Amino acid sequence: MQSLASGPLFGAAKAADIVIVKLGARSTMDNALFGLILILQDVIQNKLQEKAVINMSIGYKLLVPSTNTRGRKPGFVQKDGIDGFKQALQLLIEQDVVVVTASGNDRDDPNAGEHITAFPAFFGRQMDIITVGAVDENGKRTYYSQGVPAELDTSAIGTATCASNKGNEDVELDGTSISTPLVTGMIATWLSDPQYKDRLQVPGKVAANVKKMVKELSYNRIGGGDTPVAWNGVDIFTCQSDSESGGSGPRKLRARAGKCAIKSTSTLIPTSTQPAVPTSTVPAAPPVVTPSAPAVVPSATPTPAAPPPVPCYNFNINAYGYCCPGPNSPCEKDLGTCYLPFKGEGVGGGGDGRTTVPTGARCPPPPGAADS
Repeated sequence: MQSLASGPLFGAAKAADIVIVKLGARSTMDNALFGLILILQDVIQNKLQEKAVINMSIGYKLLVPSTNTRGRKPGFVQKDGIDGFKQALQLLIEQDVVVVTASGNDRDDPNAGEHITAFPAFFGRQMDIITVGAVDENGKRTYYSQGVPAELDTSAIGTATCASNKGNEDVELDGTSISTPLVTGMIATWLSDPQYKDRLQVPGKVAANVKKMVKELSYNRIGGGDTPVAWNGVDIFTCQSDSESGGSGPRKLRARAGKCAIKSTSTLIPTSTQPAVPTSTVPAAPPVVTPSAPAVVPSATPTPAAPPPVPCYNFNINAYGYCCPGPNSPCEKDLGTCYLPFKGEGVGGGGDGRTTVPTGARCPPPPGAADS
């Protein structure tokens, strides 16, 4: 997992400093809780507020689903333990530490299913922790990745080639535990980048600001993607390079409707070399005033304001987009046009198909908007 976050060749944050927290021979909830306390102490002692990111590629099945209770009532298995764990996470968030956790791998388990049933990911909707699911290379949710869109903040590739610990061999591993450090490394890079300081590193709000930015920049991959996938905000649409801006490079994010200034060289059309024809000045005739009836200027009819865009996904399951309500596009009951994210001037990602539209979405749709 460490190489995915900070590996020198393929890590998401190659220059990050890694502090490993051992959980003992058995990864129990008690050991994990003790590990969180150790992290909290380290953050305070070394003044790592607004800089630290915790990767939790772990999960504890603390929820008994109603589908198969095995003689127990649905609910939490160890409620007191969960309360203590939640308090430890909240203390870290209050110290401006970002927590990233895996959503779980039991989607195909009859005792678990679609929804998140493990802790700490279960509390992702209540707290400012970031919950990560897994997708394949096409951006499609994997068969094992738990979490419906409302429970996930983002997703990432869930497959990696790792050392097998058997001689000189390697092995391919799958899981949301693989996806999580990729997002953790991405966030660590943001927190070290001066261009994001004003947006993210606000005392007391770092975790919330990072979570919002992760969700805003995530989008469904074109060609089969069915869940928002993490994006670091930098691509070929970046306006300035580091060298052009003195090293800091205030790159503009496409998902924030940033526009690049086009550098152009004007071309002057050469003037004629023939001498100009002299012109004579003719005295103007005195003005002639013709009486007329007072003009009646019809008052302009005010143009009704365009309706705000609404989120949609039922028209195009490949991406969460937006729809502009109108007489010919009621945006309900499979009627209307669902415009895709990243299609149209200034439109980015971040929609969830339910409550949030893509960044920059507006009505009427901007030039370049399309539904396919």
